[in-house]
Amino acid sequence: MGNQIECLLKRVERIGIVESDSPGERIRKTVLAAFAIIVGGAAMAWGVIYVAYDEKLAGSIPLLYATGSFLSVAVFAVTMPVGFDPLSLF
Repeated sequence: MGNQIECLLKRVERIGIVESDSPGERIRKTVLAAFAIIVGGAAMAWGVIYVAYDEKLAGSIPLLYATGSFLSVAVFAVTMPVGFDPLSLF
């Protein structure tokens, strides 16, 4: 279990990283990707709780936010922008 978590953390650490990135830029990209994943997970949990209490409309807002957050991380991982904009994940 611990090995799987380490493997997952290593994969998150490499999201959007390009060989030409400076160490500072690598840290910024890693922190922003990890933050977007954590906040997206929290939003998903929040939305599921609302839906479980039969508040589908209220639950749809955080669920849509979580979907957008995860999609933005996926696009960031695929495109690996060279001209990095910190607001690109939000």
